Amino acid sequence: MRKYLIALVAVLFLFGTQSASALLLDSGDIVNPKEKVQGDAYLAGQTVQIDSPIEGDAVIASGKVDIDATISEDLIIAGDSVAVNKDIGDDVRIAASNVTIKGNIKGDVIVFAQTLIIDKNATISGDIIAFVSQLKLDGMVKGNIKVASENTTITGEVQGDSNIRTADFTLDGKLGGKTTFTASKTVNISEASRFGGNVIYGFTKELDLKPNLSEGVKTTFDAELLKDKTDEKDVVAKVFSGFLVWEILSAALVIGLIFNFNKKFIQKAVKRVSNWEEGFRAFTYGALLFFIPIAIIVLLIITIIGIPLALFTLFAYISLIVFSQAIASIVTAQWLHKKYQFGKSDWQIYFIALGIYVVLSLLAWLPILGFIIGLGVVYTSLGALVLEYRNK
Repeated sequence: MRKYLIALVAVLFLFGTQSASALLLDSGDIVNPKEKVQGDAYLAGQTVQIDSPIEGDAVIASGKVDIDATISEDLIIAGDSVAVNKDIGDDVRIAASNVTIKGNIKGDVIVFAQTLIIDKNATISGDIIAFVSQLKLDGMVKGNIKVASENTTITGEVQGDSNIRTADFTLDGKLGGKTTFTASKTVNISEASRFGGNVIYGFTKELDLKPNLSEGVKTTFDAELLKDKTDEKDVVAKVFSGFLVWEILSAALVIGLIFNFNKKFIQKAVKRVSNWEEGFRAFTYGALLFFIPIAIIVLLIITIIGIPLALFTLFAYISLIVFSQAIASIVTAQWLHKKYQFGKSDWQIYFIALGIYVVLSLLAWLPILGFIIGLGVVYTSLGALVLEYRNK
């Protein structure tokens, strides 16, 4: 991922530099870029159809997404039905109901979905991390896979290590590296299947895997794998698996409420961020909004009579932190609408806000830089609201 370009995009969002050569922003009922995009693309709509190449990242929020042209960098999608039919030059991150990948992916694939299908003609050069109800892997994975699902079917090939936790496990392909799998209900392994590395498995009974083992490969039966684990790695996995669904659904509700009840106030507030000077002023007020309450809470706690008020202030402060990203998303969406006229209707602006929320959430996974960008967007957005409130 081109981290410095992401920083540039964040600056463009906040302060309105007019250059459009580095990115494409578009929204509507049906979004379909007609020409090759020389830079990143941020798209939101009921349907997003990509028929022209994108020479950069593609960040998409949509109900239905069809990728029928190459994307040279990362692909990030929050949607319902997603079909990736062409090659992607770097990582893919998707949260959706149904995902089908037919193109070649040069980087890693991270998916949270109901169904994930990797077509037989697809090659994933990196790793796959999938938290899904159903996985069907017919293609080639050159890296490792980590899967948590209800139903896992592998007829393709995995060259790296495999870590699979599922209810029903079907193997009719090849797992080349070390394999760890846990199946709580059924295991079906065909005669043509092959394990290229040592196997550790958990099941209701021991299995005869000798016909499927490459020379020198050993198997270990461990019934303890069936038990729910609560060590640090498993907790992290569970948190990550619920992250996208919880974040997107809760954000959709919060953004909708904020938008409906405070639309006019937000529209006035975004007018206060039209240049660098006003943007820096808003950023300063937003930062103070996060730090001053801490001092107030401490002072109130010191004075015993102020403890009830301190608890109330603490609750308000925690609420501000929890909802700050959602608030920032709708403020940024309204700013984009004012500056570039993105989103002709209220629901389109809402969709753009939800897409911005997804982008900010994913940026948080970038060390240092992602944190700084997210903090800048949140501080500036909330600062604009503070300035408008003071004026009112």
